[in-house]
Amino acid sequence: MSKKLHIAILGCGEIAEEHVKAIKNSQRVELVGVMDVNLEAAKDLGGRSGVPAFASAEEVLKIPGLDAVSIAAPHHVHEPLTIQALEAGKHVICEKPMAISIAQCDRMIDTAKKKGLLLGTWFPARFTYTSEKARELYAAGVIGQVAQTYINFNTAKAPEYWARGCSGKNRPTDWRAYKAKAGGGVLLMNSVHNIDKLRYITGLEVVRVSAEMDTLAQPVEVEDVISVVVRYSNKGIGNYNATTCVKGPSRDNAGILGTAGQFTLDPTLKVWSEKGAPGIKAGEWVDPPRDQRPQARAMAADDYAAAIFDGKTPRISPEDGKKAVEIILAAYQSAAEKRPVDLPLKA
Repeated sequence: MSKKLHIAILGCGEIAEEHVKAIKNSQRVELVGVMDVNLEAAKDLGGRSGVPAFASAEEVLKIPGLDAVSIAAPHHVHEPLTIQALEAGKHVICEKPMAISIAQCDRMIDTAKKKGLLLGTWFPARFTYTSEKARELYAAGVIGQVAQTYINFNTAKAPEYWARGCSGKNRPTDWRAYKAKAGGGVLLMNSVHNIDKLRYITGLEVVRVSAEMDTLAQPVEVEDVISVVVRYSNKGIGNYNATTCVKGPSRDNAGILGTAGQFTLDPTLKVWSEKGAPGIKAGEWVDPPRDQRPQARAMAADDYAAAIFDGKTPRISPEDGKKAVEIILAAYQSAAEKRPVDLPLKA
């Protein structure tokens, strides 16, 4: 039987629930502790998960046999918690975004390399059937070269979200409203998953970013509406639109338009191809047969364990986490300076 990765979760807010679920559903990862500066929150999650609760990272890092930590804390503490864990000899997988500045990302990556430890980012969308199949079909030339990509995200976040998050638990968590703590709004909070997904499927890098953004309707410092235009390394163009201040049905989708066909990626993969392919009839929208697979986050957890124990290349590298942050920070810089911004950004 494969060795299990013993992991603890730092931060017991909303996203920690997803980390617990992923670990419980994984084959090669075992939860051994949870921590939050709010000890009652840690006791609540730990009690429901059957593991001890702690109030400090120092305590968690002393757990006998601990291999790694999963960081599920507010964005502004991703870097210090990561550095602390790495310096203690523990591998780290960090909730998105990896950090809120390029300098922070670089320090995290440099420390992991210096210590010979693995640093990852939770991008479970890479492990879905849609992402894997679209990546395979794109590499086979089924839709030709990318001409355009798109991301559309819109929802209405209630005022309570900024004070207590989506779950509405009776615990103040107002960090999301502040630029210095959250790093950004809807693009960084929500659309980061689709930004990484498009990069994973196509392999294309963003080389230039232009954006307009504002805070129109919510009492926060971060953006609640943003439109971004990116230029890809193949000269294709991407359009990313996101808002959290509109009423009506919510939307969260992405797609790829190619010179020989198209992908719609949400809610499921649909393919239109001029020339077709095995299982893809030419000139018609096709919904490829789906496979049966575990939860995407559980697959991400097992991939992380395989990279540590088996020496396999992880699907999500430290640089992947940084790249997603870089694109978003370039959008913020473009909007602030009212000009296009070239990549890579300087720390």
